[in-house]
Amino acid sequence: MCYLWRPGVLTLHVVSDALIALAYFSIPFTLIYFVRKRRDLRFGWVFVSFATFIIACGASHFMEIWTIWHPTYWLSGGVKAVTALASVPTAILLVKMVPAALRMPSPAALAATNAELARQMAERRAAEAQVIKLNERLEARISERTAELRAANEVLSTEMRVRKQGDELLTLTLASIQDGVIVTDSSGEITFINDAAASLIGCEAAEALRAPVSSVLRIVHASTRAASGLRVFASGDSVPEGDLRLIDRGGREISIDLRSVPLQSEPASVRGLVYTLRDRTERERADEAQQRMAALVESADDAIIIKDLDGVIRSWNTGAQRLLQYRADEIVGQPITQLLPDDRKDEESTILRTIRGGQPVAHYETIRRRKDGSLVDVSLTISPVRDRTGAIIGASKIMRDITERKQYVEQLRHLNAELEERIRARNAELRERDALLQEIHHRVKNNLQVISSLINMQVRTLRENSTRVALQQCRSRVETMAQIHEMLYQSKDYANVPFGKYTKELATRVLSASGLSPDQVTIHYEMQDLSLAVDKAIPCALILNELISNALKHAFPKGAGAIRIELRQLPAGPILLCVSDDGVGIPAGFDPGKSTSLGMQLVLTLAEQLDGRLEIERGPGGTFRLTFPSGESINEHPRTT
Repeated sequence: MCYLWRPGVLTLHVVSDALIALAYFSIPFTLIYFVRKRRDLRFGWVFVSFATFIIACGASHFMEIWTIWHPTYWLSGGVKAVTALASVPTAILLVKMVPAALRMPSPAALAATNAELARQMAERRAAEAQVIKLNERLEARISERTAELRAANEVLSTEMRVRKQGDELLTLTLASIQDGVIVTDSSGEITFINDAAASLIGCEAAEALRAPVSSVLRIVHASTRAASGLRVFASGDSVPEGDLRLIDRGGREISIDLRSVPLQSEPASVRGLVYTLRDRTERERADEAQQRMAALVESADDAIIIKDLDGVIRSWNTGAQRLLQYRADEIVGQPITQLLPDDRKDEESTILRTIRGGQPVAHYETIRRRKDGSLVDVSLTISPVRDRTGAIIGASKIMRDITERKQYVEQLRHLNAELEERIRARNAELRERDALLQEIHHRVKNNLQVISSLINMQVRTLRENSTRVALQQCRSRVETMAQIHEMLYQSKDYANVPFGKYTKELATRVLSASGLSPDQVTIHYEMQDLSLAVDKAIPCALILNELISNALKHAFPKGAGAIRIELRQLPAGPILLCVSDDGVGIPAGFDPGKSTSLGMQLVLTLAEQLDGRLEIERGPGGTFRLTFPSGESINEHPRTT
């Protein structure tokens, strides 16, 4: 309260404390800003503690002004206490910081250090410049070396590509050749086997890989039957041709040729073996066939001559020696024209031109000269001779003596002339006979028609029905025979009747004569196109007439039904004629042998005449089946069932 007595003193204290507080309050913010900007300071915490202490001091001066007018001394004391708490740790920390601060270099030391650093930096920049130059030189050398390596790599890649292509080509070649190829390493294990070798051995290629070659190749000598070790082939010892046999997985023996070649990385270093196997079976067969062919040629009765494209004889068999009288040592090497007569010398050039064109010379007849100068009629067949590549290298001539055949031909010519004269005379006789037969058939047909007309006239005068029916049946039989003679009269063949066609005409006539229409009774045909001799056609026609008439008369009391007619030749040779119906059937106990019916007796008599067998079936409807031999001879008696 004493400040109120002296206003100057009060003002002095208030202004001073206010300025001190403002200064204290501004200093911490400056320190905090400095610390935030210089985060690399080692003692940043000192600035923070000192700022706290100064803020507390500023607060205590502010409280001094406050307590002039407001006596809150406890609050002022509390602020001073906080200032004390902040000042004491700060002082302690400053005391501890002094040794560390003293160890910090002085400005002179820092200047020396900076100078040293500047010198080192200069040296470093010089070193870096030198390093840059060295790097440039090194990069240039690396670029040169890289280019060299790239070129070398391209050359190596090209070589590897070429080698790979070569290996692939070699593999394809080995896989495609017909000979078997097996490659082993130095220990005798198989490293490669192609399909041909695997096929010969009888195993899969994958199965044989890495297997010992001795377990895969089982070789024996054909002459001694002794097993052969593969080392004999590796050593290069010779083996007689055709003496080796390969035993495959199935136990089959195959004649082979076996060769081996060492694989050498260096002249004295063998790293494996290459075995080649060739199947001799086809070659041996070819040799055998060639030997057989040579024996056949040598033993042939015909002359077989082989010449080259210059017309020089190269082969001469025994048949040629017999035919032309030259021995082989006399004629081989001589021109083929030596065998040609003077008027046939041009034949050879034509033959050679045809052979060079690859065409054979078809069989033709000519003349050749023997050693004694005599001429012989021969037939020639000439074919090109080709080598293994298919190229024509010569011609093969087959020559046959046809002297006797020409004599026979001349005799046959005379005989043919005589025979033709006899045939002309015989044909004239046959024409006269045909005309006579035609006239006979015509007259027989006319006579039968006259008889049929007379019977018909007689029927008209009769009153008794049974007599009328009997005469009508007789007239039908006469018309049946007349129809056959009519067909023979109209045919060019007077000995055989086309019975299939005749059967249909006969059935149509009988159906019409019965008074029934085709709408009431239907006739079905199963017919082969057969022709029967007259002596068989007439009995068959009469039998057919009786059976159809019998079916139309008795089988259909209601006037409706069907009849089936079958005519065919059985596989064994006999002919089958069958008539069946679907009518009321055959009465029980019916015995055709005891029948008093003239028609049935006529059927049995005609069946016996045909040497046939008649069978009757009593199923639904009635069936009559007649089988008889197709030839002219009769060997059996008829039988009825």
